[in-house]
Amino acid sequence: MFCYIDSHVADEPYPDLMYEVDGAGYPYVCFLDPNGHLLAKQKSEATREDGVAAFEATLATGVKAFYDLEKAAKNGGKKAKAEFFMRRFDLGHLGMDDLQAALEAAFLSEDQLPLVQERLMELRVKDCLEGLDQTKKETFGPCAEKLLKLHKTIGLPEGPAGWHPWNVILEDAYRRRDAKTFEMAFTALKAAGLGSRKAFVAKRQKQLDELKAGKK
Repeated sequence: MFCYIDSHVADEPYPDLMYEVDGAGYPYVCFLDPNGHLLAKQKSEATREDGVAAFEATLATGVKAFYDLEKAAKNGGKKAKAEFFMRRFDLGHLGMDDLQAALEAAFLSEDQLPLVQERLMELRVKDCLEGLDQTKKETFGPCAEKLLKLHKTIGLPEGPAGWHPWNVILEDAYRRRDAKTFEMAFTALKAAGLGSRKAFVAKRQKQLDELKAGKK
């Protein structure tokens, strides 16, 4: 058993542990495997109301269910593999390679596929945005370059999920005075739902006009 108390003290060990295991609010009880992977979470209400009984129930159901699914996946067919995979998916165990391998292995159902594809896209975009500092415009360039490569190969998220990556590309293009890339990002952002925001459109259209006119 490991008891973690977030003291917010500088140099404290495991400062982000609660965040890493999807913690929210106190008291937060969860179960981890020896490698630190989340196995089961317990609702804070249950901890406050039922105490040790809630702890025992989560251990007996959530944790046992995880290992039962693991055993079934090793001995079963596609359905069992998919069920165990989605449990690990929900618990946040899987990285980009795991998700890509599952898509290629073709054992997921039609309902599960879009969820995995969406998560894979989220992780790829997150990887592209590594190192971005909103207060330092010079950090936009490397991230925008990676995002554009991702866009050319498999695309970027649609709708509101695409606002952040496309805005990074937009800001970097404006900084570099690249009218073509700026217009592409501007068009994508409008199509993603920002086209109805008059202030946004007016500001960015003015910037685009400046770039096309060669103004600095």
